[in-house]
Amino acid sequence: MARIQLKKLLTKDSSLSSSVIKLLQVMGPGLSIYDVDGTYLLGVPSEHAAEKLPVLVNNEILGWIMGDNHSDNFVPLLEYILQQEEEKKSLADEVLDNYRELHLLLNLSEKLTASMHMEDIAQMAFQEAGTLIHMSGGIILLEGENEAAVGSKFTCGKYYQLKSNASVPENAIQRVLRSGQAELVNDVSAGLFFESAQETTASLLCAPLKNEQRILGVIILVGDMNTQYTARDLKLLYSVAAQTTPAIEISRLYEKAIQKARITQELQMAHEVQVSLLPKEVPQVPGWEFAARWCPSGEVAGDFFDIIVEPDGHIGLVIADVADKGLPASLFMASTRSILRATMTPGSSPVQRIFNANQIIYLDSSYNPFVTLIYAQLDPKTGELIYVNAGHNPPMFYRAEQNQISELTRTGLPLGVQQDSEYTQGSVWLKPGDFIFFYTDGLTEAIDADEQPFGSDRVKKEILDHSKDGAEDLVDTLEEAVDVFEISPQHYDDITMMVVKRL
Repeated sequence: MARIQLKKLLTKDSSLSSSVIKLLQVMGPGLSIYDVDGTYLLGVPSEHAAEKLPVLVNNEILGWIMGDNHSDNFVPLLEYILQQEEEKKSLADEVLDNYRELHLLLNLSEKLTASMHMEDIAQMAFQEAGTLIHMSGGIILLEGENEAAVGSKFTCGKYYQLKSNASVPENAIQRVLRSGQAELVNDVSAGLFFESAQETTASLLCAPLKNEQRILGVIILVGDMNTQYTARDLKLLYSVAAQTTPAIEISRLYEKAIQKARITQELQMAHEVQVSLLPKEVPQVPGWEFAARWCPSGEVAGDFFDIIVEPDGHIGLVIADVADKGLPASLFMASTRSILRATMTPGSSPVQRIFNANQIIYLDSSYNPFVTLIYAQLDPKTGELIYVNAGHNPPMFYRAEQNQISELTRTGLPLGVQQDSEYTQGSVWLKPGDFIFFYTDGLTEAIDADEQPFGSDRVKKEILDHSKDGAEDLVDTLEEAVDVFEISPQHYDDITMMVVKRL
């Protein structure tokens, strides 16, 4: 359709009208100009004109020339003048369109920087695109962070329920998601794309939301059966998509940061809860020294220790390691600690307590881990220590008289493995200078830069070299030794140590 109309161009006050009037005067008084609908515009009307010639611009009739004299020469001149006006108008419209598009993109950019929420970003993209592109509805589909993740969908305007990819052959939307190339389709069957489509046909603009690494999704504008999209519409939507993609990425990073901060806060609270479950201080018993160290590899741990002074003066000693890491292990650790304390009824033996604890842990837990554990009962008066080793690393028993180390070997399976596990108990007597070193496998399994483990031999060497040290100093020495040995400041696994020494 022509961008100009004779009726508007040849008004009395226009400069073009004055030029055409002068041209009519030069060409002869017998010519007159009529609009395309036959309305008289300029010249001398003639009721008996010999000819009626069309005025054509881009093969479209804009008006008529009537008259007897020189009409064949006048028409090409007028058409040339009008063609120039058409080109001026076309150029002006193009400049205006470019200005509108630039204004839209600048406006969209300013709005997008003001929001971190995905829903707001999607609605801003729809709102700005809709100012220059006609649409009855819009859809943004976002792929997941990886192939296993589920994506998101945002809509505006009329709701269109997209068919699942599995139910239709590859269409424009799927091709854009696969190739990253924008597509335009007009007058296609609406049922090819949408469930329960009310319109028989629809038009779609599809532009990818992509960065240099991957396609994040697609933005779709849907027009009704009367809409015909153009290449300019597609180019504009592509520009909107290019502006929107960085905002989507920032929004995702923001959501991840919020989630990470929330998890960090929750883990810190869990750490504080775990710390509150550990003994606040070791017993002060004449003739004895106690020391313990709990070094989680993260905020929470599956290791724990406990020291309980019983009413009859005996001291219960526990060191344990849940066969898992992280938050699940820490929760199971708290449950195990509570179960152990509940089984410590007056007059019961260590083996009875561990048997009862195993029964409860096995029957009560749907999580199905297991826990290795040492439970020992010390009589400070006699120095006798009765113990049950439920699948745990054998504690190291240092005998001062021989300057030798022996081990308190396993006497049963870890707790939670079998419901009716049988346990036995062993006993040793600590003489002056003797001590027992309890530990979890995070100590011996720490690795260096060559991926060599710290190992039990190094632990024994440190014990022999520092056998005269106090309990607390010995724990400090071993902690420092493993810190120097490991390649990372963060322990690979939880490390817990406990020393019981008779002075």
